[in-house]
Formats: sequence, C-alpha cells, structure tokens
Amino acid sequence: MRAILAAGKLDPTLDIGPAIRLLDRFVESQEPDGSWRAGYFLPPSCDASQDPTRSTANRADIGSIAACLSLATGQVDPVRRESYLSAARYYTEAQILPFQLATGAFPNGLTDSVVRTVPYSVATATQLTHLVALHRTTQDAAVFESIRKASAFLAESVHENGTVTFYPHDSEVSETFCMHQFGNLLYVLEGLLLASRVLTGPEGDQVRGALRRLFLGSAGLVSCMREPDWSASSDPWENSKRAGALYLVSLYCRWVEPNAELDALSGILAASLALPPHRTHLGVLAPPFAPFGEQAVVATGLAGLGFAAQVDPAVLFPD
Repeated sequence: MRAILAAGKLDPTLDIGPAIRLLDRFVESQEPDGSWRAGYFLPPSCDASQDPTRSTANRADIGSIAACLSLATGQVDPVRRESYLSAARYYTEAQILPFQLATGAFPNGLTDSVVRTVPYSVATATQLTHLVALHRTTQDAAVFESIRKASAFLAESVHENGTVTFYPHDSEVSETFCMHQFGNLLYVLEGLLLASRVLTGPEGDQVRGALRRLFLGSAGLVSCMREPDWSASSDPWENSKRAGALYLVSLYCRWVEPNAELDALSGILAASLALPPHRTHLGVLAPPFAPFGEQAVVATGLAGLGFAAQVDPAVLFPD
C-alpha cells in the first residue's frame, strides 16, 4: 500500500485508485470499539461458514496498516481525508493510548483468540510508525507523548554492539536478537527512523544513538550484511523482510547521517533487488506459486519503498 502511494507521488499520472479503494474498505470495516481485525478481506465469492479474520486484532499487524491512513491524507479528497483521520484517531484513542504500558511498550492484544498483555517489540515498533504518521498530520499532544515513551523503550533495548533485547508477543522472557532476525527487527529500525524525524533534543539524540548502534555496531546491520549468507536464508518470510534493507539503509543515510559504506551497500542492494535471480530468491516480483513466492507481496512492497527512498524520501514521509 505504502509503495503504491509513494509511486503515485513520484509519478502523478499513476492510477493509485486500487490502493485508495482498499483504504476505503479498511475504514468501513472498523469495529465499533475502534479496532480492526488483522486479516484479509474475504472475497465476495468465498462461501465461508466461519470468518477467519475474527480471531486476531493484533497491534503489530494493524499498526502497519493504520499508518497508511495518515500517510495517504495528502493524496485524497477532503472528504476521504477526514474519514481516514477520524478512523485513525478513534483507533488510537480507543485501542492504543489506553493500552500503552508504563515502560512505553505496547502489548499485541487479541492474537489468535488470546489477548496478549506482555510487551511486544514489534507491536511497539509498528505502533510507533503509526503514531508518528498520525502526529505529522494532527500535531496531537497525547500522540506525541506516546511517541516519546515508545521511542525510549525501543532505544533502550538496543545494546552497544547493535543487538537488541527483543520482547516476544507471548512470553515475559525476552531474547537477544541480532540482524539475522531481521524479519522482526526491520520494524524496530523503521519505527526509530521515523521517530527521529519528530523528536529533538536529548530524546532525539537517544533515538539517533540507538540507530547508529543498530546500523553500525559490531553486530549491527552493516556487519551482518558483510556475511555472504546474510541474504541467502531458506525462510521465505525472513527473505521477504530482507527485501526492506534498501529502504532502511536509504533512510538512515538521508535522515540520520551520511555514511560511505552504507551508501555503497545501498547501490549493491538496489542492484540485487532489480535483477534476478537474487530478487526472486527474496520474493520480489516472484509469482505466488513459485519457490519463495508465498511472501511476494510483502517483498515487492518493501523493495518498492526502498527504490522510492532512493529517489526522494519525502514521498514516504514528508518533512
């Protein structure tokens, strides 16, 4: 969705109508309590006796989707803009701000029919992305306070060497993750990168310091990407998220600080995403029925964000 919106800004002649219609359906499907169900829409032709989307309304998934509402407001008519912002505000006020933990983290909430209440790193990160996008449009003080707390929680979880204390969705026992678990850490990097655009002073310095460790620490992203097998995972889900490395590296170099090695890596990443067979191994533009194609939509979307960030980061998150 966000890749299509970015492409529409880069090329105003591009028809982004299908993406807007999906956002319209998303708004229409908002629950009375302000939440959404984190599942695909059932096609009208599907005769299902049980709606599989009812079992989960997890904050990790919905944070990524809800961010699109705020990010799309500059590309829609005034009526849609108000509709999108109203839905995003209601979701935030009813389902996000009241459930932020004292640590600044967010729990995942309803996940596979179980309400999860422990801090979850991915839910915190995707909600941070959603909150930053909403704040950019509304300048809401309560949203900004939530951004500050969530950013501090994530920044404090980053070790000096670039590894991360990771909080899973279903356990109170944390783990130490490195960039070989990029599929989960992608969201932490993205959330902190976006937060770096709105936080200033000591709080902004804390976020930028965490980002330097994540990218440049001895066990950070650059170090892992030097390993020849980093992009050769046999897991289609993990591969699809690694297609987002160009997106994150590009934003770091433009938003945090220039870095010659990261610049060189971005060129290598761009080439690998543009040319088979490596892009197909990641799932980028892969047919769904092909090997590594089951996550093709995710991989292709993340690759699209990477190329958009290379051209103009402002199409992803306006200043």
